[in-house]
Amino acid sequence: MEQNKIERKAKAAGPGKIVKKAKAVEPKKIVKKTKPKTTPKTKGTDSIMETSKMAKNVLDMQKTAFQNTYDALTTAQDQAERAANMAIDSAFWIPEEGAQALREFGKTFKQGRDEWKRYVDEHFQTVEKLFVTNVK
Repeated sequence: MEQNKIERKAKAAGPGKIVKKAKAVEPKKIVKKTKPKTTPKTKGTDSIMETSKMAKNVLDMQKTAFQNTYDALTTAQDQAERAANMAIDSAFWIPEEGAQALREFGKTFKQGRDEWKRYVDEHFQTVEKLFVTNVK
């Protein structure tokens, strides 16, 4: 655009005349003023209740996800245990002491799984007491 102005001035001045180059001018930036965003004002207890409801919803979702995962895990492990016991019973080459040790291993595994479930459930209750207050 500036180049066009210079060329027009040179043509208007005539041949043999020197025309000075104009300085390039930066276009002005338009800054739109906006109001700062504000959060709606709520009473103190309302925001606490909303936070508690959100915490309860998140905790309930986590409990449900854990329970579903635990149930699927239990089903898979019980089926694997039944298959292992059938294989142990049909394998004549496994001595009785070895078969008994494998069965005890399965029982110990079940006990550990049940203790883990109890531990997680207790801590879900602890978290619920800490974060969720007076929400029904």
